[in-house]
Amino acid sequence: MARVGRKPALVFIGFMGAGKSTALAAARQAGLRAVETDELIERGLGEPLAAFFEREGESEFRRREAGVVVPLLERAEDEAIALGGGSVLNEAVREALARHVVVWLQVDADEAWRRVEGSDRPLARDRAAFEALLPVREPLYEQLADAVLPSRDRGLAGRAMPALVELLRLPSGTRLVWASSASGEYPILVGEGLLEAGYWPLEGRRFCVTDTTVARLYAQRLEPLAGMVEVEPGEQAKTLAEAERVMRELAGLGMTRTDHLAALGGGVVGDLGGFCAATYQRGVPAVQVPTTLVAQVDAAIGGKTGVDLPEAKNYVGAY
Repeated sequence: MARVGRKPALVFIGFMGAGKSTALAAARQAGLRAVETDELIERGLGEPLAAFFEREGESEFRRREAGVVVPLLERAEDEAIALGGGSVLNEAVREALARHVVVWLQVDADEAWRRVEGSDRPLARDRAAFEALLPVREPLYEQLADAVLPSRDRGLAGRAMPALVELLRLPSGTRLVWASSASGEYPILVGEGLLEAGYWPLEGRRFCVTDTTVARLYAQRLEPLAGMVEVEPGEQAKTLAEAERVMRELAGLGMTRTDHLAALGGGVVGDLGGFCAATYQRGVPAVQVPTTLVAQVDAAIGGKTGVDLPEAKNYVGAY
């Protein structure tokens, strides 16, 4: 369903060292007002967080933290906020996150320790105790997340920021996972009503490859289309001859390298359409719009495309 009422904020969560401050800086560069809750809490306490934590203990710190974070989340709109790693332990904080777009920056224990070792963080002085916190918090991060970014790459938040900002405008319940491979990276979006909301990931003219069954059911939802090529359903469409026919039809429709191709259908259409996109005029951008579960979890992910030879399946293809 579409978002109604107050606009959500983009809220970054994650373990110590996950890169929330870096992500917040990228959001600021994207034009969002940026707020780091640790800075607000420290300003309110009038002393460094580490000193207060040492003197008063974690329980009192979490109480003070929630007293700052919950009101902030309740009034926040169309901005970016970075929460402390343990903020999600508080139930009131978790409830206040419900209307926002929550981005979980993943990090493994080794990388997190490498980033925070030697800092003044009270919970990062003993490695064994530090590592024991991660499996306690990770289920909460996963439960709350609308978007998941692997954070080993410090520059990823900046590259993913346009997609994250777009998530603020998309229907409530939309989920984003960032896919990375040796040949490229891109967002995977899952949710109801994305097309009806007017969302499309690329600018410019869109062409479509689909099969005759899917075309009748769903092709109109991809409009406006500059052109569409239909193939017969089934594995028999995954041949070099059919790829040639599709690309010749695209040429006849006037598709150029400034355009892009949508593969609308199951795994066969995803493989064939992706292969045509990878090779047509030496490569054009592609958008996978999978319509089957297998295509959603396999063919549409990873950039692997291809067609069959009489000798074997998927023997000609591209990533």
